[in-house]
Amino acid sequence: PTETQPTAIELNSQGESLRQAGKYQQALMTYEKAIARDSNLAEAHWGRCYSLNSLGRTQEGMAACDQALALKPDYPEALWSKGAALESQNTPTAITLALTLYEKAIAFKPDFAEAWINRGVALHKLKRYSEAIKAYERALQLNPNSADAWSNLGAALWDVGQLDQAINAMEKALKIQPNHPNARNLRQQARQKLGR
Repeated sequence: PTETQPTAIELNSQGESLRQAGKYQQALMTYEKAIARDSNLAEAHWGRCYSLNSLGRTQEGMAACDQALALKPDYPEALWSKGAALESQNTPTAITLALTLYEKAIAFKPDFAEAWINRGVALHKLKRYSEAIKAYERALQLNPNSADAWSNLGAALWDVGQLDQAINAMEKALKIQPNHPNARNLRQQARQKLGR
């Protein structure tokens, strides 16, 4: 008996599982198989974008996000991932463009905690600290167990001289993720500065 080939949707689902497990190379190949079956599957283009970004191939990642957005212009995850790829260029222009994409993603999906975190990071890099703090606080309302949001909030509080609150945020990040590198380093710096 002939075996039936997996559909694009089944392949996309396999890609999602691999991506969520951090197996980006395998996920990428699986998403590409899904796209070969159905090139109009926006979710597979986004999965490809996310996987490429995670592999450090951000130019290709942005192109994959553009393909997803061409199919589905109001796709929050694709806007967010394209923003992350842009932000990784670390130029003020790229960061400002990324910020616009995060804001679009949030407009389409207001409860998108990861986009709020990235919005905070972009604002922080642009030295717009109070706005960054508000973005991290919003992310934490949506997902109080985000070690990244707590750590980033701590870094922003540190930058505005609120060291006690910064240490408190780092402690919360480390409770959630004991080996969070940024939280550990910043907590140590803050403690040294306060002589603790």
